[in-house]
Amino acid sequence: MDWNDPTLYVKIVGVLVGIVYSSIKVGKWIQRKDSLESNFNQFVEKMDAYMDEIRKDFREIINKLGSNTVAGKSPRKLNELGESISQVLDANTWATRTASEVFSRVEGKHPYEIQKFCEDFLRREFNPSEDFLQKMMDCAYNNAISIEEVQDVLVIELRDALLNMLPD
Repeated sequence: MDWNDPTLYVKIVGVLVGIVYSSIKVGKWIQRKDSLESNFNQFVEKMDAYMDEIRKDFREIINKLGSNTVAGKSPRKLNELGESISQVLDANTWATRTASEVFSRVEGKHPYEIQKFCEDFLRREFNPSEDFLQKMMDCAYNNAISIEEVQDVLVIELRDALLNMLPD
């Protein structure tokens, strides 16, 4: 290597410029990759929220389509299958006992509000014993229906028990 060769310095500067240029390009590529990854993660989070909302809407649509255990007339009543499930679960006794525990929460409300309360109570608050849950699951399995349709029976029974407690 001849250090007195003027083209050597040009070559060294050229290599250094190439290294700096390549480093900048790699840095920008990493930055773009990180930005895309961040944007993708935000997209996934938003899609999860949308999917939860879609699931909720879908459940509401299914509920509006009707139940295999409840007749769609107003006020909603148990159909033959619902009556059968009610007997197996002894839902009338359960509803009378539960109504006395929650009556203060619905006292003075309109029947529609009481029905809505019962639906919300069964879907969000009700925590059955292991035995009662097993009976509910057996009813669902033996009748080829969902656990929600078994809960529909309890909703109607609880609603009726609460309405019977209202003063005339």
